Order: sequence, then structure tokens, then C-alpha cells
Amino acid sequence: MAQNHVAFNAAGEGKHKFLQMPVQAAAPATGASEAAFYVKDDGGGVAQFFVKGEQTGSEYQISTMTSGADAAIAKFGTNTAYTTNHLGGWTFLPGGLILQYGRYSKSDGSTSVVTFPRAFPNAVFNVTATRVDSRSVVTVQSVNTTTVTFTNGSGTSTRTIYWQAIGN
Repeated sequence: MAQNHVAFNAAGEGKHKFLQMPVQAAAPATGASEAAFYVKDDGGGVAQFFVKGEQTGSEYQISTMTSGADAAIAKFGTNTAYTTNHLGGWTFLPGGLILQYGRYSKSDGSTSVVTFPRAFPNAVFNVTATRVDSRSVVTVQSVNTTTVTFTNGSGTSTRTIYWQAIGN
């Protein structure tokens, strides 16, 4: 108690001065109506903060503390996947919103169905798409909580399209 708590009989007695947490090997188990806040190796040898919801809740890294990185920039809920022609990811926004984003390359005049990196639990509020060139447009044809369908302009060239979707 004397190491990281305010001494008894002092203003703020019993409160933490700081919090020390040992690095966990894996996400701790949580029961009904419980959540966990803990420190775990991020897979690269760096201890990071994580949070996990009750029972089988998802685990989210909420800090980025690596050499050269700004620790004030949180990775809370961020998941980015890279493949040859596709970049996509998602993150939480304040107020319970989810932002998803991606990039893909497709030939002009084609229709593409893009699966969101994470299904929106309730609804999609907005999807935007931008082509790298300015000669023609990409159009959102349809959207649901798991996919968006784009039509990629006209012509014969392959173009890169960047997209974002916001929902909850």
C-alpha cells in the first residue's frame, strides 16, 4: 500500500498514485458482467494496454507504445489487413460509431463487391468512394451491414479506389 497509494491519514488516502500491471501471457478470462483492462505483449516484444469485454468479448489494443511512435495515438479497435490489391481496416469513433476504410484496384467499367473488414452491428450511415484519377467516377450501387457494391467508371484502365464507411 505504501508504494503506489496515498498514505492513510493524508488527503486522498487509499487512492492510487500510479498503477503497475504485470504483462499477461494471454487475455484474462472474464465472467458475466465483467470486463478486463490489462497489459499484454503485442507480439513484437512491447507491453501494451488491452481491454476485453465480458465472457467471450473481443480484445482491443488501446495503446501504441513503441520506439518512435506517439503514445498519445491510440490503436483502440484498429484492425488493418494488407494484401496485394487491398488495404482495409476499421476503428471505433466516439459516440459508438465505427469507421471502416479500404483501397482496391479494379478495371474501369467493372462492378465490385467489397466486404467490410468488420460487419456493422446495426446500420451503415454513409459510404464514400474516391478514384485516384479524375476522368470518371466510382458509384456506390448498394450497401448493407456487411458489403458495399461499387461501379468503377468507364474505360479500360485499372484504377485504385479509396473508400470509407461510417455506421454503428
